[in-house]
Amino acid sequence: MFRDRCDVPLTTADAGAVAPFDGFTEAVLAHCRSAPEHLAAALAADPRMVLGHAARGLAMGLMAQNALLPAMREELAIARTCLAQDGGGPREAFFVEALDGWVAGDWWHAVRALEAAIRLHPHDRLAIKLAHNARFMLGDAAGMRADLEAVLPRWSEAVPDYGYILGCHAFALEETGDYRAAEAAGRRAVELERRDAWGLHAVGHVMEMEGRAREGLAWFDAHRAEHAHCNNFDYHIWWHRALFELELGRTDAALALYDDRIRPEHTDDFRDIANGASMLWRLAQAGVDVGDRWEELADRAAGHRGDHALVFADAHYVLALSGAGRHHAADAMVASARAAAAEARTTQQARLAAVGLPLMEAVRDAGRGDDAGAAARLTPVLRDLPSIGGSHAQRDVFVQLHVEASLGVGRFDLSTEALDARARRHVDGSWGGRCRAAAQRRERRPAPLARPAPSAGGTRAAARAGALAAMAVLALCLSLLPVGRAPAQETGPYPYEGIVEIETPHDFDTLWDRLSTAVQDHGMILVGQASASRAADGRGIDIPGNGVIEVFRNDFAVRMLEASVPAGIEAPIRYYLTENPDGTTTLTYRRPTAVFAPYDGEGLDAMAEELDGIFAAIAEQAAR
Repeated sequence: MFRDRCDVPLTTADAGAVAPFDGFTEAVLAHCRSAPEHLAAALAADPRMVLGHAARGLAMGLMAQNALLPAMREELAIARTCLAQDGGGPREAFFVEALDGWVAGDWWHAVRALEAAIRLHPHDRLAIKLAHNARFMLGDAAGMRADLEAVLPRWSEAVPDYGYILGCHAFALEETGDYRAAEAAGRRAVELERRDAWGLHAVGHVMEMEGRAREGLAWFDAHRAEHAHCNNFDYHIWWHRALFELELGRTDAALALYDDRIRPEHTDDFRDIANGASMLWRLAQAGVDVGDRWEELADRAAGHRGDHALVFADAHYVLALSGAGRHHAADAMVASARAAAAEARTTQQARLAAVGLPLMEAVRDAGRGDDAGAAARLTPVLRDLPSIGGSHAQRDVFVQLHVEASLGVGRFDLSTEALDARARRHVDGSWGGRCRAAAQRRERRPAPLARPAPSAGGTRAAARAGALAAMAVLALCLSLLPVGRAPAQETGPYPYEGIVEIETPHDFDTLWDRLSTAVQDHGMILVGQASASRAADGRGIDIPGNGVIEVFRNDFAVRMLEASVPAGIEAPIRYYLTENPDGTTTLTYRRPTAVFAPYDGEGLDAMAEELDGIFAAIAEQAAR
């Protein structure tokens, strides 16, 4: 018996298998494309290595393709034979038991076996990562977190690969809503292990949930090297970047990332298909003509009609088929899922019956334009969506589909209820804000982010022009809204009390960026932005820089509405940027205490005073 670099026992007949298996374990932790080569080298050194065959079978299981079951059974048979004939320790026995559970379709049994291995050897990095991945696919965020918090006291920075384990904890913290702890853990994980793409991506998740799009782009820009080694997980990290581009209204950039980074290869992995289908759906909803990009996704999705190995995958397959207009193929996949759900023999078949089938039917209905059917099918299972697996960010496409369908049939109550539930973990952002506004105005469709591009690929100029035109309309609408109900009193050129004007040395674009950064640095949310000058520039007209940035945060919104529902008309609060003749820019805003002064409500004055300090600090940072 040998020991790996974390002093965990490893049964092998050849010392030459130890280093490659260590390399395999680190590659799995790092989502590195070299993992198969390391495992092959370990098995070449010792073809009867029990842990090698069990690990290879479990890796196949994480692919969620029933076509791999024969190969998984073969690995299980070899591992059992070698364990019986050559012997092995309890660690090997638990891994074989985990593979046995996975092959049988009992994923919970597999998880329990891996956790038994972890209890035996708390530094078993491979068991920790595999159990983490399995619970992630099961949608068990609380279990992911509990597993890590049970074992982390036995770890320290002195133990090799500690950073990777910290990265797993960061992701579990994010998925359970502890964003501050998640970001701190993720940042530390990447400091300790530069190849920890999972910890890197956990920080990106936090920024997605909190609407920190510009900061998210900067985070990924600064750490490109940390995921350059990745397997297809690299595509998923670029998918996150595209989400940030969409949040900022840059649909042309998101479409370019789709072509160059998200689907550079037409792979068959369910995670890659999910990346592609969910991104194309979002782009289409934003008014972008995605051309024939759905077709290759649908080709691959059609090949999984009878799989039903993972509900999360099934739902995205139907999304791809529906996006391509292949409604008969979507019907066939739903019918196959119905038959599998009737068996209810495996973990995923049970999930299919409870949540997956209505979700797939809803996606199919929405693809046909049957908003009533989609809303009716999704409403009862919306709260149970986490059980299909994946992250909040990945499942959000189905929440968005439900909201859009509910708006489409005039069920503004359902759309608002879903948006409120979503806002407990994810800021409204640009999409949520548009849908919430549509529900409040009782409009059946939110305004698109951009106008449809004129060709299949679209052009960067056309997408930008559409987005700028939308900003111009928003700017006009904002100018018509009342800023407050305080008695008119001149403060400079403004007929309101509480106006703060700051002359800054910055040009318009610089101040715009500095203000956006300052908002995020002080933990607030960029709810919306509109620039009349940028929209005019898109039409070939040059006017002095002029724009509005709207700022608020959901916890303040909840406090405000608890104190006074009418006060809600005042949120979000705006910063106004105006370019001066000498090229400098004036920053103007109204103090929150003045904005909310006309309203009665317990706690409203205290909240406004708190916001005064925050808004002053943001302005000071941006202007300095």
